Amino acid sequence: MHLRASYVREATRFKATVSDINVPSRNQQVIQGVVDNALSVHLPQIVAKIVYEGIINSSVIFEKCIVSAPP
Repeated sequence: MHLRASYVREATRFKATVSDINVPSRNQQVIQGVVDNALSVHLPQIVAKIVYEGIINSSVIFEKCIVSAPP
């Protein structure tokens, strides 16, 4: 989890504004890529979709906290 948090924290460096954090079309592209690849790693597509939706949703909340935090 610590590693994932460090990746999310790093991602905020590339986002100029809070509105850059949650881009639904980008989120859907990521989720679709995971769903498309799920069967190749023997994972049911619905499981991959639900897991990644959760990861993305929680990452958006975390990124907003980082961007909104005082320096």
